[in-house]
Amino acid sequence: MTYGVIMAGGKGTRLWPEGRKTRPKQLLSLIDHRPMIQVAVDRLAPLIPVDRQIIVTTREYASEIARALPTFPAENILVEPLGKDTAPCIGWAALKVIERDPAATMAVVTADHFIADETGFREVLHAAVTVAKNAPLVVVVGFVPLRPDTGLGYIRFGHETREIEGIQFYHVDEFVEKPNKARAIEYIEDGRYLWNSGMFVMQARHALDLFSRFLPRHFALLQEIRSSLGTPDETVVTENAYQHFDRVSLDVGIMEKTDNVEVIRADFGWLDIGTWAALDQISLHDARGNVVRGKHVGLDTERCIIRTNSSVVATLGVHDLVIIETDAAVLVCPKSRVQEVRNLVETLEREGREDLT
Repeated sequence: MTYGVIMAGGKGTRLWPEGRKTRPKQLLSLIDHRPMIQVAVDRLAPLIPVDRQIIVTTREYASEIARALPTFPAENILVEPLGKDTAPCIGWAALKVIERDPAATMAVVTADHFIADETGFREVLHAAVTVAKNAPLVVVVGFVPLRPDTGLGYIRFGHETREIEGIQFYHVDEFVEKPNKARAIEYIEDGRYLWNSGMFVMQARHALDLFSRFLPRHFALLQEIRSSLGTPDETVVTENAYQHFDRVSLDVGIMEKTDNVEVIRADFGWLDIGTWAALDQISLHDARGNVVRGKHVGLDTERCIIRTNSSVVATLGVHDLVIIETDAAVLVCPKSRVQEVRNLVETLEREGREDLT
């Protein structure tokens, strides 16, 4: 059987002031009227039924996610005691999947992506599952970079390995962490680099094999959790393991070290909604290139992103701004500096303004 694992633990500080500790981006309605976690569940459902979808989140967000998904099986929401990046998250999910089906394949996705062609998305995942369920390897999904993005990781691909259902697979030669602007430009000019979407497909038991080889201390802790599954000690053992897990991503901890990885060059239209500028690429624009949600009156206003909650935002003679109004705070910044919004959040935290973060 195939299981879907939806990672939903990110804070989304670059989407402040809508994105906050109590309201992470997976609970924001950025694509349509639905929170992004609902979009992720609905998108998978035609391929992987909801009863075989698992959401992994943290304590801060579990109750809000359950509230946003009233028909989602409560037992399928895994609540991490602490956020320790993606490696522990995926390792724990693999244990839970194996508990239900030792031969299961799992498709790992995230709750904060925009996907234009959802049918194409499911076709790619289906092809990836077809390969991964029959071999001890990892299939990742990559995209031809459209710009020199410094907020994403990259994958350098090599020779073609196979074609399944009209979809080409390539050997992964290297995973590369987020580059600087000059290096990102080089990657685009090279032509052999793809954006790393963070989507992985593999057998659940193979995931544990990879932990055993490349993160042995994590593997030992996962084995302790595995031994406690279904017992009264499971919660305590899991919490203890999370206290001792290192904070490490699956990319750094495992993917950069293993050589049995294949990548699909997907073209179903994908975007990591990490900053407010992403709305420019997924939203309708008015005649002057503005993206507006809420109450706005503007004169000589061009190429702005404006979202209001209750107040009317009026603009005059401005362009290329992001303006986000909430009950608690208002953000105004150039679109070119949206990556730095998290610095504002860090400043507020240092000043003790927990009520705003």
